[in-house]
Amino acid sequence: FDFMRVQNGRLALLIVFSSIIGAITPIFAGAMQGLKRFRVYSFIGLFMAPIRFVTFLVALPFRGLTGYFVGQVSGPLFSIVVSVIDFLRKFGRTVKCESYWKEDRVLFLSFLIPIAAMTLTSNLKGTGEMMIVRSLPDVESAAFYFLSRFSDIAAYLSAPLMFVLFPLVSEKHETGKDTHRMLMQTMLFTLVSGALLAGALMFGGKFIFSLNSIWTPYLPFAGLFGLMTITTTIRMACGCFTTHELACKRFGFARYVIPIDLVECLLVYTMLHNPGLFHFADWTLAQVLILMLAFPTITLVAAFIDLALAAKKRHLEAPVPAAS
Repeated sequence: FDFMRVQNGRLALLIVFSSIIGAITPIFAGAMQGLKRFRVYSFIGLFMAPIRFVTFLVALPFRGLTGYFVGQVSGPLFSIVVSVIDFLRKFGRTVKCESYWKEDRVLFLSFLIPIAAMTLTSNLKGTGEMMIVRSLPDVESAAFYFLSRFSDIAAYLSAPLMFVLFPLVSEKHETGKDTHRMLMQTMLFTLVSGALLAGALMFGGKFIFSLNSIWTPYLPFAGLFGLMTITTTIRMACGCFTTHELACKRFGFARYVIPIDLVECLLVYTMLHNPGLFHFADWTLAQVLILMLAFPTITLVAAFIDLALAAKKRHLEAPVPAAS
């Protein structure tokens, strides 16, 4: 709390509760994804943002940072409640408990181990990045937050595609169909839409920050809209790739994704504990954003190399047509 410059230590319980809800919510989202309850998930997505917004309006004036976390929790809680109601309406009491461990434990662990390892390194990396941002002067740290609220629109554009991508790719893969065309279309849409959004935000960034007098201190940072949006876009494109590979029960990408994340973790935490390294104590928000862009870019390049090698292998293994 001292490092993050948060004065109210009583926030700890609310933050822990928020984290628990955040950890539980994907279980329900994943279940709806596997059951193809896309209409219900769309309904949740449609109302989640307005519910959070109304909660913020009510809670923020009273409790400030506490109200912020209350607002953040409201959306996932709504998602969980609607999911439970939908499951009960669709299945009722017809679902019976069945033992899966003996038959499916190999498959279960083959998914669990690489995903757990990647989740751990990704969360360590993300935590370190946020600590670096918070170590900047207050105005730059606050500018990062406001910039991220708009740059995250790139994630909102591609997240629904990734949600639908997993079950569709999994079905096609199980029937022996090629799914790489679907993957490339999804990644292309993600990269192109993100690039267009980055251009639009760079062009209109100063106008956005001039709309509210509270935002005017962040006008000098409007030029960083493009950098942050491209970073988000590249991360989502990497997410499309990993989602596709998981749906195809391929985990080879973990061999380079995890080391790349670990290298960034090592660099970030070393810089936090030794600000003299690379003159980190003098870094600006722009330099931090460049660092945050570099490693996802390396991951994306590695993913494209992986796809190219896989395409070459498929071409070599393809049966040669018999001569007529």
